[in-house]
This record gives sequence, structure tokens and C-alpha cells, in this order.
Amino acid sequence: MTDDDFIFILTEYSKTVPNGNLYLSDELIAKIILINKLFKETNTFMKNSFEFNLRDLFRFLEAIVLFRGNVDFSFDLVYLSRLTSKEAKQKVCFLNLPLYIENLMNGISEITY
Repeated sequence: MTDDDFIFILTEYSKTVPNGNLYLSDELIAKIILINKLFKETNTFMKNSFEFNLRDLFRFLEAIVLFRGNVDFSFDLVYLSRLTSKEAKQKVCFLNLPLYIENLMNGISEITY
């Protein structure tokens, strides 16, 4: 699937999430797709054996709503918690992925693919 496919699916899905309209904008959904792509690339770089899929994106959206727009905590819950080794979590932190995500969410930097 393309990024546009994911954006369309998540935008439609966000309409079904109770209170989703309070926390999930089109801009945020586009950023979530970029975060997911960046994490998948980091995951591949670290040679982890699990994959992330559309269900994980749904969980990410649901967590953002459940935790009232807290993207950082939601990322930790859905993505970082899946890393089973302390070493893998340290590598993600070493690559500054959480800080990059925070900057992206605050509009400090952009990602282009």
C-alpha cells in the first residue's frame, strides 16, 4: 500500500473512533504515517524480526485518543514496548527517534521521502 492509501484508511477509521475528532487531524494522520515508516526503517536497520502493519496504525490512533493527544506516550506504548531487548530500545533512543518524533509533531522538522 502507498502512503496515500494508509492516509485514506486512517482518515476514514478515525471517524469511527469515539472522540477521534478531538485529537486526530488530517495533518496528524499524515505525520503518523511518516512515524510508522521511520520506525519500520529503524526496525529493519536493527534487524528485528517482527513487522508492523495496519493494525498497529489503528492502535496508535486509538492510543492517541485514549491518552488525550499524547503522541509520545502512544508511540512508546504501541512501538517501543514491542522491542523486547533493552539493547534494541537503547538503539532506538541512540538514533534519537523519540526526539525526532517530538520535533516532527511540533513542526520543528520535516521528513521527505
